[in-house]
Amino acid sequence: MNRYQRYFPFLKPYRNIYFGGIFAGLVYSICTGFGLPTMMQAVFPAVFNPDSELSSLQLIGYASLLPAVFLLRGISGYLNQMVINFVGLQFMRQMREALFEHLQRLQLGFFGKYRSGELHARLTQDTQLVQTVITESANDLVRQPAILIGAFSWLIYQAFDNQMVLFILLACLTVPLCVLPVRFIGRKVLAKAKRQQDQFGDLSGTVSENLSASREVRAYNLEERAISGFRDRMLSLVQAQFRVLVYHRVLSPLIEFISAIGVGLALYFAARGEVPLETFLAMIGALYFSYDPIKKLGLVHNNFQKANGALDRIEEILDTRIEITDQDDAIGDFNARGQVSFKNVSFSYEDQAVLSEINAEIQAATRVAIVGPSGAGKTTFINLISRFYEADSGEVLIDGCPLSRIKLSALRDNIALVPQEPILFQDSLLENIRLGRKDASDEEVFAAAKVAQIHDFIKSCPEGYQTLAGERGALLSGGQKQRIALARAFLRGAPILLLDEATSALDSESEKGVQQALAEISKGKTVFTIAHRFSTIRNADRVLLFDKGKIIADGTFDELLKNSLFKSLYDNQNLSG
Repeated sequence: MNRYQRYFPFLKPYRNIYFGGIFAGLVYSICTGFGLPTMMQAVFPAVFNPDSELSSLQLIGYASLLPAVFLLRGISGYLNQMVINFVGLQFMRQMREALFEHLQRLQLGFFGKYRSGELHARLTQDTQLVQTVITESANDLVRQPAILIGAFSWLIYQAFDNQMVLFILLACLTVPLCVLPVRFIGRKVLAKAKRQQDQFGDLSGTVSENLSASREVRAYNLEERAISGFRDRMLSLVQAQFRVLVYHRVLSPLIEFISAIGVGLALYFAARGEVPLETFLAMIGALYFSYDPIKKLGLVHNNFQKANGALDRIEEILDTRIEITDQDDAIGDFNARGQVSFKNVSFSYEDQAVLSEINAEIQAATRVAIVGPSGAGKTTFINLISRFYEADSGEVLIDGCPLSRIKLSALRDNIALVPQEPILFQDSLLENIRLGRKDASDEEVFAAAKVAQIHDFIKSCPEGYQTLAGERGALLSGGQKQRIALARAFLRGAPILLLDEATSALDSESEKGVQQALAEISKGKTVFTIAHRFSTIRNADRVLLFDKGKIIADGTFDELLKNSLFKSLYDNQNLSG
């Protein structure tokens, strides 16, 4: 249980109700382990003894005892299960929130290591397994031993009362034997459960990947390949689940067999000792109530082993250090003018150098074009401005202030980003644009949409601005998504604008209109534009040419035409155009 202590704070807000549920479980356990055997020994012989002369009132009293015990047992068991499950749901909610919150603060490089479906599986199924252990299994760790103690107490009392200590000891010798299969099977379940969770994550990743690439699958006739891959992963998952099931389900009949040996011994010694039938039946009931908790505790042990596998996967996320954080004295009220400086900045991703000793001084209200071959470091360069990554060495500054001295929220309030592949959320087009500035009025959203030349299209939709974008903007074309993203950036009104191939999905006519809008909205702003279309950067104040993680040329468009690499890129584009 030591491993689970870090998660106990999630239970703290509900500790009083949780302990109330545990108390109800103890009442249930006492009624089961001690109360029922007592009823079997005391009530039935009194009622069915032919020599007893019970009045109607006495008979009613005896007959009422059994439902009274079962009523108390039923109410306490119900309250126990309801409270524990309520607390369990609250625990799982908080755990998922903590895991999701941690994911939101990890730098972008983390998400390159895992597929989205894999992370989704850890956020949902793995947390479900841990919740089961923390609440339901932890409840059984209290309730089942209490039943066991109650039943053993009754047996020991009867042993001394009937001078059958040897009989009781021999009958109970089989109880410790049940621990052996529990430990052996638990070790097997741990290894198999980890494999099962990995297989489930792999399947989730495959499904998520396929659904997000539905167009490519059909375009390249990959349907059969996708189906075959899904079948293979589904088969691997089922095999892993069956291996867990083999060990998980064998535990119960194995313990029942060992229990039957104990009952057989009890039967033999009871017959030799001339134990009355009513006492023997009650003892058999008590023995049953002794073995049943052990069986359930064995299942609890297996649940812990399965949850340990889930925790391994969860803690891979939770134990990943959040590298980009706010300093205690970071500036929270920051209004940038737009000057951006890079001073000897280097950055590597997993030991692979991406940028090396970058130096650049960009004055406010400057339009900067960033060009270069693929993999030259262009996107990483603008990602450092938003502090999506932390530079390995050197400093990035805005208005002379290091980014680390500015609160992340304040920094990003001063930056608007339009990526090459903009993401829209499953919400209305109105709200997707309003993401740029959450307090914007509808009229301001409409104005931004007009500037991005998407207003007329939205108005032509049956539900207008309330039209849903679909998952990841699936209901819109690439050009429409880019214009929605441009409207979002325009609405933000930030002094620094980052455009990563922001017009790549537009046709020539739309691009011309958006370029005019960009020229208008960019006035007085510092604009960084990554573009392969050289037609979009002719009017840039400066052009930075990247190659192999370094800025190898810096000047105007006409000046860089004298550079052989730039001229080659320019000529190749003209030939391809």
